[in-house]
Amino acid sequence: MLLTGFFFNSCKNPTDDIEILFDASVIKYKASLMVNGASGETIPGLTAQVTGADAANIYDFAGTKALFSPGGIITMGVHYKFEPTAAKPVNFNVILKAPGYEDANIPVSIMNGQMTQLVRVTLLKTNQNTTASTYATVNANLTGNATTAVTTLTTASTTDVPTTTTITIPVGTQFKDANNVALTGTQLTSTIINYDTTDPKSLGLFPGGDLSASNVVLTTNGTPTPAFFLPAGFASVKMFVGASEVKNFTTPIAVSIQLDPNYKLLNGTAIAAGSTLPIFSYDVSTGQFKSEGTGTVTSAGGKLMVNFTTSHLTVFVVGEVSPTTTCKPVNINFAASWLNDGSRPVKVNFSTAADVLVASIDMVISNGFQATVAGLPDAGLKYSVLDASNNNEVLATGTVASTCGGPTVNASLKAPSIAIENVTLTLNVKCPGKGTILIPNFDIYFRPVGSTNYNILGTASAGLIKTTLLKRGAAYDFKAVWGNDEKIVSNRIITDADMSTTVGDGALSPENSALLIQACK
Repeated sequence: MLLTGFFFNSCKNPTDDIEILFDASVIKYKASLMVNGASGETIPGLTAQVTGADAANIYDFAGTKALFSPGGIITMGVHYKFEPTAAKPVNFNVILKAPGYEDANIPVSIMNGQMTQLVRVTLLKTNQNTTASTYATVNANLTGNATTAVTTLTTASTTDVPTTTTITIPVGTQFKDANNVALTGTQLTSTIINYDTTDPKSLGLFPGGDLSASNVVLTTNGTPTPAFFLPAGFASVKMFVGASEVKNFTTPIAVSIQLDPNYKLLNGTAIAAGSTLPIFSYDVSTGQFKSEGTGTVTSAGGKLMVNFTTSHLTVFVVGEVSPTTTCKPVNINFAASWLNDGSRPVKVNFSTAADVLVASIDMVISNGFQATVAGLPDAGLKYSVLDASNNNEVLATGTVASTCGGPTVNASLKAPSIAIENVTLTLNVKCPGKGTILIPNFDIYFRPVGSTNYNILGTASAGLIKTTLLKRGAAYDFKAVWGNDEKIVSNRIITDADMSTTVGDGALSPENSALLIQACK
């Protein structure tokens, strides 16, 4: 039985208070999703649901089966009786929905020893262009529930997104729902979202939020297997008859997806008219990709494209697919003596020889930190480690000859160009007559006062967090998330590099600067 308490207290102490009573040994493995819109906005009405193989063993970190998402932060833990082993990781999916946004199905895999991971997720607002996507819509009248004229829809070619996607619906086409039931109505609404694969931001908009997928049917009627996608183009096509979503038609429609003109396969081979590329469809409800065969690359007006027909609607992906069933994870050892015993968020990027970004992983590291990265393709890749807190300054670079064979990467990180210092914050207190209140390990978020978005500060361990992201004399807002509650401590000035000793055995003083947790009343 899991028992938690969450209380907001009002004290004269400078810290506003949260008291958390929790057996910190119950949940050891956790994963956090930070969900925002494509413009960085917080998404109202966000809901999350766990599905997949190990869904029964996943809890909100507050100990409930229902997932909460205050401020777009979702923190999940693995039941202590079903933790990952060397032979079996914990696999599940998180389905994200919000009014006015495209749904997302995010696969999560927690490996043995991977005690914590941070996944950034971007949801795309429906009916809105971004620097990495364009949206188009058209209405067509129906007579007898069928089209009476050829209907064509093409996304715009813009400076940000020069490629386009076109659909053509024949005369006499009728429409069906997911259960293959004929839909009745007098108007058809068709929409396309076309994505620019040359923009690194499209990486986060790819189905599942990652080019690595665990549920891919590579052949017709095949068995699902893990694989890695290198898309040359992808697009989402949706239709509605009235308020009912279309999934199938009586007559196939034509789809034309323009491709990245500089696209190269993982082995560096460029494509041209006459090349063939796999076509896959994606179902967001199941998180599964299915082979739709191959398409021949054609050229028109100096543009490369793949044309095909389909009898169902979905997200369509055109590009190379590399099975990763036999691939082993990449192991990364970080050396950063300048961190001392502090921590710092970094971004680890992997790119092809043609400098196409294929993976971007957020981590909070310390000196000697070890990480594993699974799902990379069987190819030689470049890697870079970026300082996420200093304009993505490059701290280390290198190459991996073969990412599929379980290589070990020793990444020696140079010190950032900005001055840093370790700041220690306390998140547990010792109160007269109550003893020490211990709290579980969980993530803390921060932002400089006056800024908009919160970023990860790090994970509080045994009540303490040591970080290089804060500076003495500067003021910050801090946030902790627990269940459906979030605690924000606003405009807190860091007065000392070591703020862990401000609460002692005796009475609390006005100078007490314990950051978030305060159990004394």
